[in-house]
Amino acid sequence: MSSVQVYSGDGAGVLLRIVALGGLRGAETVAFIDNPPIAGGLFARLATALWVQVKYAWLFVWPARLSSDYSFDAIPVVTSALDPRLWLGLLWLAALICLLVIGCKRARPAALGAAIWILFFLPSSNLLFPAGTLMAERLSYLPILGGCLVAGTLTGLASERRKKALVAAAIVVLGAMAVRTVVRNPVWADNKSLALHDVRVMPNSAKLQAGAGIQHYLAKDNEAAEAAFREALAIYPDYAQVHYNLGVLLKAGTERGEAIEHLVKAAELSPFNPRPHKMLAPLFEQQGRLQDALRAYEAGSRLDPADLIFRYEHARLLLSAGRRDEAERILAGLAREDPRGRVGRQALNLLSRIRAEREAP
Repeated sequence: MSSVQVYSGDGAGVLLRIVALGGLRGAETVAFIDNPPIAGGLFARLATALWVQVKYAWLFVWPARLSSDYSFDAIPVVTSALDPRLWLGLLWLAALICLLVIGCKRARPAALGAAIWILFFLPSSNLLFPAGTLMAERLSYLPILGGCLVAGTLTGLASERRKKALVAAAIVVLGAMAVRTVVRNPVWADNKSLALHDVRVMPNSAKLQAGAGIQHYLAKDNEAAEAAFREALAIYPDYAQVHYNLGVLLKAGTERGEAIEHLVKAAELSPFNPRPHKMLAPLFEQQGRLQDALRAYEAGSRLDPADLIFRYEHARLLLSAGRRDEAERILAGLAREDPRGRVGRQALNLLSRIRAEREAP
């Protein structure tokens, strides 16, 4: 039975191991989905990375909107020097450098905090080199120790009267953070909870929309699944997996023509994945599109030779098209590879019948 599923591939996303094998093809597209600025060149990567540092700092202060995913297009890429996000990023970088320099002379713990923030963020920041992802909250766990050191140092430098107020405020803030943790934790109970919650937080993430669509599909809410898949494609039109999933979903209904369109698109975007071809072959055959069906069978068989049943169906259709020599080669191969299995025996019987018909007077 056909089902919406995640492509096997060479990359994994934050949510549900959603892998996109489209657009720029293969691993390049996996990288693009998780880290969009890499496609925009050096300026886009550095400018967006600086803005992401501001977002990390804001989450440290106000973690009201947390998400498991910040991939395309949750954080639009900074592409212009006139974008205010670039200047906010530069301002934050300047503040860190000033804190590091001044702190070395007047407040070494604050300087250490700035150094911790910079050093522990650098490997994943996209500033030195392209990283595996644009932004992920898990990457901030160690660097925000630096923020805690800075906050503690600033509190210590305050006057006694203000220090008491700051300590009281810190207690309130820590209590609020604890409550935020308690509220956030149930979201991670399972994939469904995470997908359906975080897509409301980051509706512009194609990956989260795809994940929500999968969860709606598993819950047999096909209408909601279709809406989520279409939203994912509106965000990222070259999302191969979503074209495939939407094609499978529409195939189960009455929209066979549109289903074929999406499956063909998935096959174009993901040329090394057999699933779209294997889904298209019987659909083309049902519509009487014999040559398209044969091409789909050939591609699917080449990409997934371990699927003996599919290869048998390919041979069967070749016989119907009058291409006996090709059908015989496939059937002979199946009989050799699976001599005691059901497919191998069926192939041998059909091969024997073909040869008997040929030798009959």
